[in-house]
Amino acid sequence: MLKLRKNPMLNFESSLTYQKDKRRRLYFLVFVSWFILAFVALKIPQGVYSDPAYGFKALMQNIFESSPSINHSVSPMNSDISQLEADWIYWWPAGSQLMVYPLIRNGVPLGVAVRSIVLVCMLTGAMGWMCWVLKFRLPFFWNLIFALFLPWNHYATDSISRYSAEVCVFAISPWILCGAMQFGQILDQGKKISYSISAGLGIFMSSLFLFKYTGIFIAFGALAYLGIKVSSGYLQKKYKKDAIHAYLILGISFVMLPLVQNFLNFKL
Repeated sequence: MLKLRKNPMLNFESSLTYQKDKRRRLYFLVFVSWFILAFVALKIPQGVYSDPAYGFKALMQNIFESSPSINHSVSPMNSDISQLEADWIYWWPAGSQLMVYPLIRNGVPLGVAVRSIVLVCMLTGAMGWMCWVLKFRLPFFWNLIFALFLPWNHYATDSISRYSAEVCVFAISPWILCGAMQFGQILDQGKKISYSISAGLGIFMSSLFLFKYTGIFIAFGALAYLGIKVSSGYLQKKYKKDAIHAYLILGISFVMLPLVQNFLNFKL
């Protein structure tokens, strides 16, 4: 009697399809959990933490043409309260204003615009952290727990009642980590990374600086990880030169936004 041997490639492909299906279910579960949270938040009035509130005040003053920019706050002069002066907000980055500016310009009320940004950041962050968690190949049970509760993380949900830039950090950070890990995996495989991708990743990593100055330390960690990858002896000599060039471009792109922000803070 003849016995048919199973093709190992078919088993591999079916296993790969099963893994992709599980991933899709987990991402869908993250979305459902976020949707429930967004529905619960409908009755909660939107507040703003004190630091970004200065920025939103400057934004509204600019909309009504009483401020020269979305990051200049107009207030009475200390020496003569009958006169107004515009001060550059140097102690807090302008990322929050930049996020809501297009909505405000199109007539969306400030509270609705801020709530919309909060919900988008919560979903983006929850999906990103799920992507990050899946890279550790945990048992499905723990992935399920993360999928259910990541959108309810206090670091992000606190912004439902009182907006703070932490929700933007929550949204951006996991994608920086995933991007850095993917960059490192490409280096391990000896593949050449295009300079445009390196520059784009560097700019994206530095975008944290636009929302919270201390958030840049997360990007520093990712940059250090890639530096260790490039300088390690695991890379073959023929790939080392391209890897160093890609890392240098990433590093140069990374410092551009902080340099521009600090230049404006110093000059204005």
